[in-house]
Amino acid sequence: MARREQHWWLGPTACTGSLSGPVDVKDLLNATNTDKVVNCDKVQLRILGLSFAGWDVVASAALALYAALAARLKR
Repeated sequence: MARREQHWWLGPTACTGSLSGPVDVKDLLNATNTDKVVNCDKVQLRILGLSFAGWDVVASAALALYAALAARLKR
C-alpha cells in the first residue's frame, strides 16, 4: 500500500500552515515553547498494523469491488 508515511515518494519538504495576518516575533517564540509539533511524515496511529491511509486503500478497494460486482448484475 503506497503511503506518504512510508517515504515511498516525496511529499512536502515541511508541514505548513497559513498565516491569517501580521505575526509578532514574540508570538512566534511563545508558540514554539507551548505548541506540540506533530511530524507530518510519521504515522500517528496504527490500527491492526495499518495507518488511516492504509485503511483508506482497503475501503476504496472494497467499494470498487462492490461497484464492479453490482454493475455485472442483471436487472
